[in-house]
Amino acid sequence: MGRVLRLFVAAYPPRSVVEGWLRAARAALPPDVRFTVPEQVHLTLVFLGEHDERELPDIRESIGRSVAGFQPIALKACELVMLPERGMPRLLAAISDLPRSLAEIQRRLAQRLALNRARQSEFMPHFTLARFPGKAVERFSSPLPGEEFVLGELRLMRSRICADGAVHEVDKVFALQPA
Repeated sequence: MGRVLRLFVAAYPPRSVVEGWLRAARAALPPDVRFTVPEQVHLTLVFLGEHDERELPDIRESIGRSVAGFQPIALKACELVMLPERGMPRLLAAISDLPRSLAEIQRRLAQRLALNRARQSEFMPHFTLARFPGKAVERFSSPLPGEEFVLGELRLMRSRICADGAVHEVDKVFALQPA
């Protein structure tokens, strides 16, 4: 058996956009919550979980086929929201719109990578900005200035859990090709 890798497929917005979201999050939350570092703010399209590294060629091929034929996607985050929506909130996220092409890519990824149907839920495009598990934080939502940005690529990511949180490393980049 090869090395076990924790994998997910994600899209990363431009850093300037992320920094604006984080400014809004810092203004709304107490300073003792754990804010996401800008370079790790991402939209998870599918979380694959743990896989033997020998499966990587097949996983990469499936992702490549899932994104084939798609152009870069314009996206806009519209609101800061605490999640989960019910019960004690554990995180603050920027919620974005869901263009049809992004929804189709996410559906294809979930189908091609044979995600367990029991684990699947309705896809809600969000970018985690802060976490506060176990902390009592007053629930709120707030509109974001609708700055549009373009997702030109998706990434297969490796994630290692460390004492300070997760460390993400790029495994492979999949460009969305203009027509």
